This record gives sequence, C-alpha cells and structure tokens, in this order.
Amino acid sequence: MVAAGWSQGRLRRAEYGFLASIDGVPVAMAQIAWLDGGLPYLGGATTLPSARRRGAFRDLVRARWDEAVRRGVPILLTQAGRLSRPILEDLGFHGTARLDILRDTTS
Repeated sequence: MVAAGWSQGRLRRAEYGFLASIDGVPVAMAQIAWLDGGLPYLGGATTLPSARRRGAFRDLVRARWDEAVRRGVPILLTQAGRLSRPILEDLGFHGTARLDILRDTTS
C-alpha cells in the first residue's frame, strides 16, 4: 500500500521536501508524501554526518508534523532504520508493524 500510495502521490505532486540549515548552511533534508486517503508519510530524510546530534532531524520531523496538523491530519506514518528509529521513538513514535527486508546475494 505504501509503495502504491507513494508513486501515486508523486504523480499528483503530493510530495514536498523540507530543508534544515544551521547558520545558513543546509545540513539536512526530508520529505513528506500525501498518500491516497490523505495520510502523510515521512520519507527520504538525511543529515550530513558533520551535523548530526544538533537537532536537524528532530526539527524536520516537527516541520512535517506541523504541516500534517495544518491540513487537519494529526498523524504521521514512517518506516525507520537504525539511525532514525531511536530519535523517532524518543519523539513518541511507536512501532505498529515489522518489515523484514530480504536480499538476494547470490548474483
């Protein structure tokens, strides 16, 4: 569902990017995509290694939360990896499903 919603959101131009800066220098970016049904999906976030632990990722989560609330949808969906999961859990996110990724290494 997320993959289909993501591609459909891109076709509708329902995907937005956010940029975080420190002292005027861009250090992190993140995206929000509005899936079918109007649910906001947080995706595509990254922070420069030299800028980590300075709050940029948290600020980008907050900016996307504010956008969701502005649109009347106080919920955020995301998929978290090893770097973002601890931060998201500290912000109050909790897991609702587990995703196992299988990779074919035979080729």
